[in-house]
Amino acid sequence: MAKTKEERRNEIIETAGKLFEEKGYEQTQVQDIVNEIGVAKGLFYYYFKSKDEVMEELADRYADAIIDAVNKLIDKDISTFDKINRIFQIFIDSAEKKFGIFMGILNVKNGITHERIFFNVGKKMVPLVTELILSGNDNGECNCSDPNFITEFLVSGLFNIMNQISPDEKIDYLKEKLPTIKTMILKLYNFAEQKESK
Repeated sequence: MAKTKEERRNEIIETAGKLFEEKGYEQTQVQDIVNEIGVAKGLFYYYFKSKDEVMEELADRYADAIIDAVNKLIDKDISTFDKINRIFQIFIDSAEKKFGIFMGILNVKNGITHERIFFNVGKKMVPLVTELILSGNDNGECNCSDPNFITEFLVSGLFNIMNQISPDEKIDYLKEKLPTIKTMILKLYNFAEQKESK
């Protein structure tokens, strides 16, 4: 049975993602992708203009996976402080788990894909974190007068800094700065001093 256009398009994206993970983005050519699937090169260009365009699709999926993980975290029965802290761990875990995709996103030469994922994640992250802080205000964990502004400040500031760090140093940099980020969270959101649960 012939595959639908959507099935074929998805097959190209998933195959490209697998090869980017195995070989690296720069080392993977369009020919490698079509060889893996067993189709002509023209079929690839029927769906995508370039390898970069496939990576943009993968970047969107990567961003959606992060947001999905954050949404699941929000429903857990842990403190607001722990939820905010674990959001940063989700970023680190996602980057390590999908390292080939992560590096591919950061190494696309036109830079659009890199900006796209940070914009997509940041845009969706701000209202989620703001909602968490408002909940923390309600239950007395924190006392933040303008959670939306502070969240935008934190997210945009962090993403701006990360944009200036070389791709292969980003994960280690974020791990190194995690204690400082947690201290900032405590102070900026005006959390009562507390220990993070295990």
